[in-house]
Amino acid sequence: MILDCSGATLQTVLENPYKPTVIKPNISELYQLLNQPLDESLESLKQALSQPLFEGIEWIIVSLGAQGAFAKHNHTFYRVNIPTISVLNPVGSGDSTVAGITSAILNHENDRDLLKKAQCFRHAECARSTNRLCQFK
Repeated sequence: MILDCSGATLQTVLENPYKPTVIKPNISELYQLLNQPLDESLESLKQALSQPLFEGIEWIIVSLGAQGAFAKHNHTFYRVNIPTISVLNPVGSGDSTVAGITSAILNHENDRDLLKKAQCFRHAECARSTNRLCQFK
């Protein structure tokens, strides 16, 4: 199960003994979950994702906005750097990230390719001027 939610809903799920396979909080949602200030240093993020609250979750992918992402797969950590782009419309970028993650998992892709695909899908969505695929008249 891939879970993309925040706030009390995410907190409730994480406190349950049955964990999702993937969660994708952004950095502010991570702050809110842990109820403590964090800096975005690698050491601080590693420490945050190693909290007992996250035990049993295979993938945790934290969006850092324009700074890319930080991820944990089982016990391995990754810093994902991304190129700078002109963001035309960020609406739907989180959903596009989830689509990339889902595609990579279904295709049994390795960690690096999963993270790359998730960020590429996100970037492609941010570079679109509209999130409307169809217009009906």
